Amino acid sequence: MEKYYKQSDLKKIQNLELNILKQFICFCDKHKLTYFLIAGSALGAVRHKGFIPWDDDLDIGMPRKDYEKFLTIAETELTDKYHIINAEKYDTYPLLTTQLALKETRFVVENFKTLNIPFGIYLDIFPFDDMCDNNKKAVKHARKTWFWGKVQILSCIPRPYVSFKGFQRSCIWVVTTSAYYFLKLLHIHPNRLYKKTKQLSVRFNGQNNKRINFFCDTNCLSNMIKLKELYPLKKGEFEGVEVNLPNKVEAHLTRLYGDYMVMPPVEKRKNHYPYVLDFGEYDGKE
Repeated sequence: MEKYYKQSDLKKIQNLELNILKQFICFCDKHKLTYFLIAGSALGAVRHKGFIPWDDDLDIGMPRKDYEKFLTIAETELTDKYHIINAEKYDTYPLLTTQLALKETRFVVENFKTLNIPFGIYLDIFPFDDMCDNNKKAVKHARKTWFWGKVQILSCIPRPYVSFKGFQRSCIWVVTTSAYYFLKLLHIHPNRLYKKTKQLSVRFNGQNNKRINFFCDTNCLSNMIKLKELYPLKKGEFEGVEVNLPNKVEAHLTRLYGDYMVMPPVEKRKNHYPYVLDFGEYDGKE
């Protein structure tokens, strides 16, 4: 059964995420770190000048070098207010991304409810790595990285998010649950799979390639972006905040969404309705 936000709760989440974004941008400007909005957040900036009305998260891309530098400095400058959540710090975090999660809040999606991780209202940060210029090698590399990223997920959670419903979803979950317990039986630790996935992801870094990608999304090639489309970054507006966007953001959005200026039908307007939502000390604040 689908669940939906009260509009007041969704607005509160968006306001808190916007404040996280502002502090993240100030941090990046201070330390000269490169970032850019991607996916639904980039679409929101282009189509709505802010959040997609039903959206409840923010997606940020960073080149690997800037991403790693961010993690190092954030540990000393941001942890008074935020949890830095990734597989480096929490073995059972199932993704290659990092969440910058606001302390004293709780935002736990259904699929992550069994994980002992301090999830909160957050900013999602995606590391982008080089793709080989040879298309055949690039596709093979992307698919292999994507595959091991999915195995990493299955080592942490038996029932990952799938877009299918009903009987199809039940069948998929039978397979994923079996894979989860099979990995447990073999004593294959999630951190081992994370390291393998990361090692694959960074394989072609530092070779002056012309494209970068985040490989471990729904589709292994959907986030691919050419450097000539990415740079120089351009400024856009997001809820009155000046943000960085890919120079040719339209190409990025077209690969992801096709005709991205057309609003999807109501039944396809998805978000991440949480299993646990707690605003903590921010309850009642705008």
